[in-house]
Amino acid sequence: MLSILVLLFTACAIVKETEPSLDVSPSPVGFTDGQQKENEPKSIKENKTEPWAEFVSEDGKFKVDFPGEPQKSVEKIDWMDKKIPVTAYELVYRNILFRVDYADYPDSAVGSDADLEKIYDYKRDRLLALSKQRIVSEREINLGKHLGRELVVTDGKQFDSYCFYKIKTRSYTLVMSVKTKDKNYAKFKEVADYFFCTFDFLEE
Repeated sequence: MLSILVLLFTACAIVKETEPSLDVSPSPVGFTDGQQKENEPKSIKENKTEPWAEFVSEDGKFKVDFPGEPQKSVEKIDWMDKKIPVTAYELVYRNILFRVDYADYPDSAVGSDADLEKIYDYKRDRLLALSKQRIVSEREINLGKHLGRELVVTDGKQFDSYCFYKIKTRSYTLVMSVKTKDKNYAKFKEVADYFFCTFDFLEE
């Protein structure tokens, strides 16, 4: 999984209701295609069933809810003729992987949504080529004025949910991964939707 996530960075670079239980019972919650976040989640202090808490990365300029304290790691990758640091925050809780990572690519600013879609297509195609997984679902999403892509893939043994965003020269990838023999990914989709929907960019 880690090697695939790192290789993905060679590319140039949902509606929330209540906090879900990480027992991941089926009842999917999410955006329709292109829908923006509208409702904020209820306070974590209300109806608390899991240790969800807001995590803020000042350097990464984002915030997101994790069900615990994530571990930070930095790994450098080759890009063009440079070494690009990829910063990741990762947590495994109840055998579910939660991860947010980002990297800055000099001179890679994107000027249009069409260009963004090409980048997301590249990330998707490279991911599928590396992992030998198949697509369960794929859709465009919007975080404010920023266009993103949500992708769910599986190999029949585990489900991986991704969100991609690119802001100016910075690329973000959110991941939630769970191993399961159940081919119905709705059992963990509510948790993935909640995790992804708590993600937001810090005001500049």
